[in-house]
Amino acid sequence: LLGKVENTWKCWQLDDTSRIETPLSRKGEETFPVGLCIDTSSQVNVTLNDDGTMERPPCPTVMVFSTDGVLHSFSAISFKPEHKNINRYLSS
Repeated sequence: LLGKVENTWKCWQLDDTSRIETPLSRKGEETFPVGLCIDTSSQVNVTLNDDGTMERPPCPTVMVFSTDGVLHSFSAISFKPEHKNINRYLSS
């Protein structure tokens, strides 16, 4: 993963709980990404826990299409206040 802070590009490391991975198929076999897109139009807050007390503002959604024909959706959340929100809201 590459990231830019001010004018410097750096290689960032994510811990295991923060990486996007495709799950095993119904037969227990490995699956792999075959397509990916990033949607920056969400206007819905992201709830981080079951009781709804932890929310983050709308963030990009990463969608991954896997070899078993499943479309997986992941929220790209940053907890660093210096990271700007890149979502672009569509006007109706």
